[in-house]
Amino acid sequence: MIVWHPAGVTSLDPATGRTWWEHDFPLDSGLTIGTPVRSGRYLLITQVENGGLMLALNPDRPAARLVWTGANPSRTDRPVQRSMTSTPIVVGDAIYGLNSYGELRGVDATTGERLWSSDQLVPEDRWASLHLVQHEDRAFVSVETGELVIARFTPAGYEEVDRTHLLTPDTRTRGGGSNRFRQHDRPVLWAHPAFANGHVIARNDTEVIRVSLAAADYAR
Repeated sequence: MIVWHPAGVTSLDPATGRTWWEHDFPLDSGLTIGTPVRSGRYLLITQVENGGLMLALNPDRPAARLVWTGANPSRTDRPVQRSMTSTPIVVGDAIYGLNSYGELRGVDATTGERLWSSDQLVPEDRWASLHLVQHEDRAFVSVETGELVIARFTPAGYEEVDRTHLLTPDTRTRGGGSNRFRQHDRPVLWAHPAFANGHVIARNDTEVIRVSLAAADYAR
C-alpha cells in the first residue's frame, strides 16, 4: 500500500502496517489533492508547491528510487509538472497534465523536462482544472468550463479531435478559502465525470446528465 500525505510518500505493508519505505516530499499547505499515478514502474506525484516527484518502483521487492523531482515557484519558469486539482496521465514515457494556472504540458517522464505546452484546452487562470481519462489512442477531457473534449496527447503535442458543451458551470472558486484571490473568482465545473457503457455521466450543482458517446446516435 502506498500513501501520499503532507510529509511525503510512504509504502506500508497492508497486513501489519509496517513501513517498507518512505520518501520526503513536504507540503506547507498540506494540499494532497491530485491522485498519485502509477504507470508500469513509474509512480508520479504532482502538487502545486513542489512540482512533480517521480519514483521508480522495484518490481521484485517493496522499494523505490528517486527518478527526478522539481520545484516550480512560478507558473512557467521550470519544466516540471505542477498540478493543483488535476491528476495528470502517464502514457509510455510521457506525462500529460495541467499546471495550476491552466497551461497544458507534455513532460518527459524519464527526466521531468518539458516537451511542449499549450493554452488551447482550457482558459488560463489560477486553479484551472480538468479531468483526463485515457482511452486507447485518445483521451476524454472534462474541462472546468463544462465542456467534454476528445483529444490525442503525444510527445509531439496536443491534438483536439472534438469538443462539445455538456453543462453550465455553477460552482464558484470564490477566490480561495481566504478570498485573498478574489480576482480569480469564476464559475467552474470541477466534478469528475463517470464513463460507462458508451456514455458519460456528468453533474454540476444543479443537475446530473447522461450523454451517449456513440457516433451512431448522432448520425444524420
